Amino acid sequence: MPRKPKIDTAEITKALNPQDTPAAFKLGELGYVANRVFTGIPQDELKSALNFPTSLKTFKEMQYHSAVASSVKLFELIASKSSWKIKPPANATKSEKKKAQQIEDWLKNMQDQSFNDFRKDACSAYTYGFSIFEKVYEPSKEERGKIAGIKRLGFRNQQSITKFIFSEDGNDLVGIKQNISGLQDTLGRYTSKSNEVNIPRSKFLLFRVGQHNGSPVGRSPLCDAYVAWKFLTEIEKIEAQGLAKDLQGLPVKL
Repeated sequence: MPRKPKIDTAEITKALNPQDTPAAFKLGELGYVANRVFTGIPQDELKSALNFPTSLKTFKEMQYHSAVASSVKLFELIASKSSWKIKPPANATKSEKKKAQQIEDWLKNMQDQSFNDFRKDACSAYTYGFSIFEKVYEPSKEERGKIAGIKRLGFRNQQSITKFIFSEDGNDLVGIKQNISGLQDTLGRYTSKSNEVNIPRSKFLLFRVGQHNGSPVGRSPLCDAYVAWKFLTEIEKIEAQGLAKDLQGLPVKL
């Protein structure tokens, strides 16, 4: 029987995968948010009815039920009753106090919009998971390029948002795409404007609710009520059909 060749173990080095070696410490990001995004649209939910943009139609339909609508209105009522004030930082200088008062005056005197209207529109995030407002400034008449005030915080309808624009690594939201071509414009307000516009991140406010895991669409509280609402509406349909048939399968005239 031939002898097996002797192997010199000293010459064998352990194979290491470079990816298994921790990277050197860096101040910047090494990992990723890793949300499921398809062509700028987050797709994190298992049920298709709860994924954006289909979720907008689902949540709007849920609002027609009195049990859901009353719960959502509660958030709006609480927000409208709360008081607010712009406070300067502790030990603020005279200039900082003046700027704080100036910002408060701007928010109290916005054009065609009260701050209470802004708060109510912001509460739509409790229905859809997010709400977006574009910052519209009043340019200074004395100095070019200077801001004279806040003209309004323009609400951007969730149903008009068609895409979220991310950075190359996918970690940062850099803008949104709004398309109004699908809206019914009976008053002709948008006929002279472009149907599609990209709004950079620095130009809008984004409010999100729920455990959104970095997703720009947030997570609506109605997601947790969806299954119960679905069963409730189906049972109500069955009860209505039974009532129409006198619960015996025989149609009756009410």
